[in-house]
Amino acid sequence: MLNKVLIVGQGLAGSAIARYLQQNGIGVHIVASPEKASASRIAAGVWNPVVVKRFVPAWYASEALTVSRDFYAQEEDRLGKRFFHTHPLHKLLSNEAEIEQMRQQWDKRHLGEFCDADLVTELPAGVHDFPSALRIRESGYLDVPLYLDSLAENWEKEGVLSKAEFDYDQLKQVDGKWTYRQDHFDKVIFCEGIGALANPFLSDMPLVKMKGEILRVKLPALKSDITLNKSIFILPQANAEFKVGATYNRDAADTLPTEEGKAELIEKLSEIVDTEGLELVDHSAGYRPAVKDRRPLVGEVPNYRGLYVLNGLGSRGVMLAPLMAQWLGEHLLNGKTLPEEVLLRRFLK
Repeated sequence: MLNKVLIVGQGLAGSAIARYLQQNGIGVHIVASPEKASASRIAAGVWNPVVVKRFVPAWYASEALTVSRDFYAQEEDRLGKRFFHTHPLHKLLSNEAEIEQMRQQWDKRHLGEFCDADLVTELPAGVHDFPSALRIRESGYLDVPLYLDSLAENWEKEGVLSKAEFDYDQLKQVDGKWTYRQDHFDKVIFCEGIGALANPFLSDMPLVKMKGEILRVKLPALKSDITLNKSIFILPQANAEFKVGATYNRDAADTLPTEEGKAELIEKLSEIVDTEGLELVDHSAGYRPAVKDRRPLVGEVPNYRGLYVLNGLGSRGVMLAPLMAQWLGEHLLNGKTLPEEVLLRRFLK
């Protein structure tokens, strides 16, 4: 019988599985570092069910969208905050060849579930001369810091969140259960993002540190209240500001913002919109936990009975976290089989 679970990490993944378990009457305790800038907190929070480069639905897009909408709506009602926003995204189309590519995928990939059939031909002032745009109506953004901070505040009041570095030496298995600092748990779930690379229980974790940089800028010439996408996203914010991102760098040695990253984003931005009068407001960077086959890592850790992982959500963490938490929760509570494509053992030789 499952009574209490220890969760390590309070990003999108850790928060989602903690709430799923609580909703089903399972006690949880969460340990999360107060110092580390997680990928979840750095992320712009854009959610979009379409892989815009190829005009195909993302992995489990329909199911993930349904589950995530319900999940965040419930959390908004419970916490009395609004952090999940539906906000159309316009994928800018450069030429007839790209338009034809999209049309070829339309019926085959059922894009009508997420996108409008009629292309947008009137674009906002300040956008360069693109022939049209594909309107992805089922998209938006999550105010990730507000969401995570609201949860943390609530959990601290309940006494189930410890803001501290996790001490792996204190995690011991005794009589089939796990103990951590004198507390006993039936299961442990690691939701650490790239922090998993320093976890001695996850020495073979097939994660890749993918650094991403994001700018927050003022663009006086751009009059847009929709998200634009063309190699980067341009997400409207309050006070006539925009979030612009993101870069992808596998070889970065740290999470410090760089001049190279800033220059790359501004150059791409200038190819999309009028950047006259651009003012840099903020520049942030972080590591995304990516996996070689671009599938999450969900399930029991090989050779460690009772230890589980929920990680590798990549750039679609906002949409995927609630669905992956549901899968893992149903597995823990009801023994439901997890899909082979998310299990860690797929990488074992």
